[in-house]
Amino acid sequence: MLNQFNSQSSARTIVLGLLFGLFSLSLFAVENTKAQITKPNKLILPNLPIPTSANTTAVIDDGEYLNILTFMGLTQLANKLDVSSQAWKLKVNKSTLEIEKATPKTRIQIAEVTILGNKSSNSLTRDKDSSNSHSADSANTDLTKNDLTKNDLTKNELIDGHSPVEKSSNEFWQEITAVPTEQKQKGRFAASSVVLENKVYILGGYSTNTVAQPKLNPNKQNITDFYNYDFASDTYQQLADMPVPVDDTLMLAYQDRYIYVISGWHKDGAVNLVQVFDTLKNEWFQASPLLGNGRFGHAGGIIDNQILVCDGMERVAQVASSAVMKIKQSCILGEISPFDPTKISWVDWVHPGEKGKFRMAAFSDVDQASITFVGGAEQQYDVNGETSNGKLVEPNSEIWVYHANKRSWSIKESSNAIADLKTIIKVNNSLITIGGRDKTGITNGVLSHN
Repeated sequence: MLNQFNSQSSARTIVLGLLFGLFSLSLFAVENTKAQITKPNKLILPNLPIPTSANTTAVIDDGEYLNILTFMGLTQLANKLDVSSQAWKLKVNKSTLEIEKATPKTRIQIAEVTILGNKSSNSLTRDKDSSNSHSADSANTDLTKNDLTKNDLTKNELIDGHSPVEKSSNEFWQEITAVPTEQKQKGRFAASSVVLENKVYILGGYSTNTVAQPKLNPNKQNITDFYNYDFASDTYQQLADMPVPVDDTLMLAYQDRYIYVISGWHKDGAVNLVQVFDTLKNEWFQASPLLGNGRFGHAGGIIDNQILVCDGMERVAQVASSAVMKIKQSCILGEISPFDPTKISWVDWVHPGEKGKFRMAAFSDVDQASITFVGGAEQQYDVNGETSNGKLVEPNSEIWVYHANKRSWSIKESSNAIADLKTIIKVNNSLITIGGRDKTGITNGVLSHN
């Protein structure tokens, strides 16, 4: 009798255990479903409010949000080509992947600047109406008017390549304080930037108040002033001027302290200098120069102490005629000495493509120990995007991936061809370009390249 009782008790225990297990699984399924609902694996980024190319972009992770930033560039509204000083921010919630709506502003702070070093504390802080920019003739510019068509404002690209969902660009892109300059230029394009300790360091760029004569002849007036941008306070800090100011350059961060500014255009030609900024001391010093001629509009990345620089444009001297511009098909690999940041051992490196490219963008992925090159153009083109035959330049869709551990290349194709880039960012495990030139000209598109 006792054995029978024990058997029945054991059976009840097993049944109750199974019921409890099923109940727990159902709760887990409900919670898991909720998690999938509240944290989608798709992310939709709206287009920029205005078509922009040769702009510089960055992304800062503050723990709760991904802050996507874009600064300046060459803009086109209707048939008007112009330079811009505008800057924009997009906030993406990391947990839900929801995009925060922009806060309406009636006035935009133009230049709130803290000055370090030997700079005089002249008043660079002032407010202007949001329809204005730095230059005296800014009243004539249309850069801040959002007179795009409805279709332009609502088109957007999906990061995972699925069908787009319409969103108004102005509803989400927040205009932030414009990049200042002591030289009172209207704006800049082909500036460069890099993120270090959650601040964006910005320098260079061509600056002119007119692009009515679109020739590939960079402005001889190089911008010397150098800033970092604090996204939390929406302010800029002016830093020590570059010793040799350059435009269309490459900036790379090293050891959370140094910023390597590699080559670039200076006055009448490209220089092969490597200038290094020490963020702790607010000082510049020179490192080992590049091999061969200088270049501009090049791209590159850094993994540990390996620097890889590829392509760009160079000015080649001729025997019986003036120097000519030529796209440089060349990669060089440098290793920074672990004992001395001024010492870089440069060697020519194998090139992955059949032709060189101008203004492609590169992303350094430390976790994957890789540097990915995206987009660019294989043809020379003027500021208006036209080649020598009067046709719009063809954007490139190739993706080159350099694997630092193996010191080898792999090549694949992007579904989105794009050119006239300065930077590329990584968001939600996708490489993203903001603006640039597609086959129709300057675009406000936000494109994925996987």
